[in-house]
Amino acid sequence: MNDRSTGALALAAALLLATSVLVPFVGVADAVPDARVSVTDATVTPATPTAGAPVTVEATVRLSGGSDSAADLDRVAVRDANGTVLGAATGLGTLSPGETLTVPVTLTVDEPGATELTVVATVSDSDDESATASRPLSLVVEQGAPLVEATAVDAVVDADSTVDVTVSNPTTAALRDLTVTVVDPSDGERVRRTVATLAAGASQPLNFSVRPSEAGDRTFRVRVDYTTAAGTRATVTHERGVAVAPSPRMWGSASGPRATPRATTPPAARPGSRGSSAAVAAAPCSRRPAAVTTTPVATTAST
Repeated sequence: MNDRSTGALALAAALLLATSVLVPFVGVADAVPDARVSVTDATVTPATPTAGAPVTVEATVRLSGGSDSAADLDRVAVRDANGTVLGAATGLGTLSPGETLTVPVTLTVDEPGATELTVVATVSDSDDESATASRPLSLVVEQGAPLVEATAVDAVVDADSTVDVTVSNPTTAALRDLTVTVVDPSDGERVRRTVATLAAGASQPLNFSVRPSEAGDRTFRVRVDYTTAAGTRATVTHERGVAVAPSPRMWGSASGPRATPRATTPPAARPGSRGSSAAVAAAPCSRRPAAVTTTPVATTAST
């Protein structure tokens, strides 16, 4: 065998080896679903979330215009850095090629600080093959909102009633510009108070005067508007069940119901009085003349 034959055989062997290696990769490429999905945007409400409070992530999912067919948007999930699903939405409908859909997902983050999340969208095409797309999302979570406690022991309808409120700051930074308002019932002499600064770990007792309009079991609602350490405005609401007593005026006195007057008949006019002459005539006199008693007088004859 000459050198030219040897070279031809070597070239043929190399081509055969390359073909056998490439065939499996062609098969894997064919398994990729036709649907091309992407998460094009993700926004957070509120923009500065607080620990333990609900956060809504709105994820915008798009199906590429180059997709061969429509696809079902099966699921949009938000995961933390450990892969734990914090919130998810499922059964979201069908996307046509080139169509986008914005999906809200509500979740909570318990720990304050910087948090790295991932938004993951899953679709399935007409061949029941699925595809996923993801997008990173960074959050800065602040300390929790102020704590609110309210009591109203002697609430009376249509009367000035005292509501005692205590606002506490459980965070490690001061809260500023607090406005505490009793929003229900909203009528009263003192339904709003302000606190300039509430230091970290501090509590502030406040008293209010309201006038409940209805008796019975009622819900008193207190709202606190405040500025966080990051300078954003936030609101927290507290509700308290209160038994409102009826007004004493409904009963005549605080001790019990008002006595009902009894009907009386005026006494008959006495004879000789200035009463009606008809009344005098109708009432015959029952008095009899007084008996006269005579006593004999003894006499003595003189000689």
